[in-house]
Amino acid sequence: MSRWMKAVLASVVTAVLIVPSVAAAHEAKGERQKSRQQARERKAECRVGVGPLGRHITGRHIVHAGLKVQTKDGFTDLTVDIGSLTNADADSLTLKRADDQTVSARRAETTKVCRDGKKVAFADLKEGDGVRIVAAKDGTLKAVMARSGPRATRAT
Repeated sequence: MSRWMKAVLASVVTAVLIVPSVAAAHEAKGERQKSRQQARERKAECRVGVGPLGRHITGRHIVHAGLKVQTKDGFTDLTVDIGSLTNADADSLTLKRADDQTVSARRAETTKVCRDGKKVAFADLKEGDGVRIVAAKDGTLKAVMARSGPRATRAT
Protein backbone atom coordinates (compact mmCIF):
# COMPACT_ATOMS: atom_id res chain seq x y z
CA MET A 1 0.00 0.00 0.00
CA SER A 2 1.38 3.38 -0.93
CA ARG A 3 2.10 6.15 1.51
CA TRP A 4 -0.68 8.25 -0.02
CA MET A 5 -3.18 5.42 0.41
CA LYS A 6 -2.17 4.97 4.06
CA ALA A 7 -2.70 8.72 4.68
CA VAL A 8 -6.14 8.63 3.05
CA LEU A 9 -7.10 5.52 5.05
CA ALA A 10 -5.90 7.12 8.30
CA SER A 11 -7.91 10.30 7.66
CA VAL A 12 -11.03 8.25 6.83
CA VAL A 13 -10.65 6.21 10.04
CA THR A 14 -10.18 9.44 12.01
CA ALA A 15 -13.21 11.06 10.41
CA VAL A 16 -15.44 8.04 10.86
CA LEU A 17 -14.39 6.73 14.27
CA ILE A 18 -12.64 9.40 16.33
CA VAL A 19 -14.30 12.70 15.42
CA PRO A 20 -17.89 11.54 16.17
CA SER A 21 -16.85 10.07 19.52
CA VAL A 22 -15.06 13.30 20.48
CA ALA A 23 -18.12 15.31 19.45
CA ALA A 24 -20.35 12.99 21.50
CA ALA A 25 -18.03 13.39 24.49
CA HIS A 26 -18.21 17.18 24.21
CA GLU A 27 -21.99 17.02 23.92
CA ALA A 28 -22.24 14.77 27.00
CA LYS A 29 -19.97 17.13 28.92
CA GLY A 30 -22.25 20.03 27.99
CA GLU A 31 -25.30 18.10 29.21
CA ARG A 32 -23.56 17.31 32.52
CA GLN A 33 -22.67 20.97 32.97
CA LYS A 34 -26.28 22.00 32.28
CA SER A 35 -27.52 19.42 34.77
CA ARG A 36 -25.09 20.65 37.44
CA GLN A 37 -26.10 24.26 36.79
CA GLN A 38 -29.79 23.38 37.14
CA ALA A 39 -29.08 21.58 40.42
CA ARG A 40 -27.18 24.64 41.72
CA GLU A 41 -30.08 26.89 40.74
CA ARG A 42 -32.57 24.64 42.55
CA LYS A 43 -30.42 24.71 45.69
CA ALA A 44 -29.95 28.47 45.46
CA GLU A 45 -33.72 28.90 45.18
CA CYS A 46 -34.02 28.29 48.89
CA ARG A 47 -30.57 29.16 50.12
CA VAL A 48 -30.63 31.69 52.89
CA GLY A 49 -27.27 32.85 54.02
CA VAL A 50 -25.85 35.37 56.39
CA GLY A 51 -22.41 35.49 54.85
CA PRO A 52 -19.41 33.42 55.85
CA LEU A 53 -20.81 32.86 59.36
CA GLY A 54 -23.89 31.05 58.01
CA ARG A 55 -22.70 27.52 58.74
CA HIS A 56 -21.72 28.48 62.30
CA ILE A 57 -24.96 30.32 63.05
CA THR A 58 -27.08 27.32 62.19
CA GLY A 59 -24.93 25.12 64.41
CA ARG A 60 -26.03 22.60 66.95
CA HIS A 61 -25.69 24.64 70.15
CA ILE A 62 -26.69 28.15 69.09
CA VAL A 63 -30.22 29.25 69.98
CA HIS A 64 -29.88 33.03 69.42
CA ALA A 65 -27.44 35.34 67.66
CA GLY A 66 -27.34 39.05 66.89
CA LEU A 67 -25.55 40.15 63.72
CA LYS A 68 -24.59 43.35 61.97
CA VAL A 69 -24.58 42.61 58.23
CA GLN A 70 -23.38 44.82 55.39
CA THR A 71 -25.92 45.17 52.60
CA LYS A 72 -25.94 47.20 49.39
CA ASP A 73 -27.75 49.98 51.29
CA GLY A 74 -25.36 50.07 54.26
CA PHE A 75 -25.49 48.01 57.45
CA THR A 76 -28.44 46.26 59.07
CA ASP A 77 -28.90 44.44 62.36
CA LEU A 78 -30.31 40.91 62.19
CA THR A 79 -31.18 38.28 64.76
CA VAL A 80 -31.13 34.52 64.27
CA ASP A 81 -33.26 32.31 66.51
CA ILE A 82 -33.56 28.52 66.51
CA GLY A 83 -36.31 26.51 68.18
CA SER A 84 -39.69 24.83 67.85
CA LEU A 85 -42.62 26.58 66.22
CA THR A 86 -45.39 27.09 68.78
CA ASN A 87 -47.77 29.28 66.77
CA ALA A 88 -48.07 30.45 63.17
CA ASP A 89 -50.86 32.50 61.68
CA ALA A 90 -51.18 34.44 58.44
CA ASP A 91 -49.00 37.36 59.55
CA SER A 92 -46.63 36.15 62.27
CA LEU A 93 -45.03 33.22 64.00
CA THR A 94 -43.86 32.36 67.50
CA LEU A 95 -41.15 29.92 68.43
CA LYS A 96 -39.76 28.58 71.68
CA ARG A 97 -35.99 28.34 71.95
CA ALA A 98 -34.06 25.71 73.93
CA ASP A 99 -33.36 28.29 76.65
CA ASP A 100 -37.16 28.59 77.22
CA GLN A 101 -37.37 32.06 75.66
CA THR A 102 -40.30 32.79 73.35
CA VAL A 103 -39.64 34.78 70.17
CA SER A 104 -42.24 36.33 67.88
CA ALA A 105 -41.72 37.84 64.44
CA ARG A 106 -43.92 39.40 61.77
CA ARG A 107 -44.08 38.20 58.18
CA ALA A 108 -43.07 40.58 55.38
CA GLU A 109 -43.88 40.36 51.67
CA THR A 110 -40.25 39.45 50.96
CA THR A 111 -39.94 36.70 53.60
CA LYS A 112 -38.36 33.51 52.21
CA VAL A 113 -39.81 30.29 53.63
CA CYS A 114 -38.18 26.89 53.10
CA ARG A 115 -38.88 23.40 54.44
CA ASP A 116 -36.20 20.74 54.08
CA GLY A 117 -34.45 22.83 51.41
CA LYS A 118 -37.52 23.48 49.26
CA LYS A 119 -39.48 26.70 48.90
CA VAL A 120 -42.91 26.54 50.57
CA ALA A 121 -45.69 28.95 51.47
CA PHE A 122 -45.82 30.66 54.87
CA ALA A 123 -49.12 28.86 55.53
CA ASP A 124 -47.33 25.47 55.22
CA LEU A 125 -45.53 25.99 58.54
CA LYS A 126 -46.94 23.76 61.29
CA GLU A 127 -46.79 23.80 65.06
CA GLY A 128 -43.92 21.65 66.27
CA ASP A 129 -41.72 22.26 63.22
CA GLY A 130 -38.09 22.92 63.96
CA VAL A 131 -37.40 26.43 62.66
CA ARG A 132 -34.52 28.81 62.21
CA ILE A 133 -35.56 32.39 61.63
CA VAL A 134 -33.60 35.39 60.45
CA ALA A 135 -35.32 38.64 61.40
CA ALA A 136 -34.56 42.34 61.39
CA LYS A 137 -34.19 44.11 64.75
CA ASP A 138 -37.73 45.44 64.39
CA GLY A 139 -39.09 41.85 64.31
CA THR A 140 -39.74 41.62 60.57
CA LEU A 141 -38.93 38.17 59.18
CA LYS A 142 -36.34 37.92 56.44
CA ALA A 143 -36.25 34.11 56.25
CA VAL A 144 -37.72 31.01 57.86
CA MET A 145 -36.01 27.64 57.46
CA ALA A 146 -38.17 24.77 58.71
CA ARG A 147 -37.28 21.15 59.17
CA SER A 148 -39.61 18.24 59.66
CA GLY A 149 -38.90 14.83 61.08
CA PRO A 150 -37.36 13.50 64.26
CA ARG A 151 -34.31 15.81 64.13
CA ALA A 152 -36.34 18.91 63.37
CA THR A 153 -34.53 21.11 65.87
CA ARG A 154 -30.97 20.43 66.77
CA ALA A 155 -30.97 23.14 69.39
CA THR A 156 -33.43 21.34 71.68
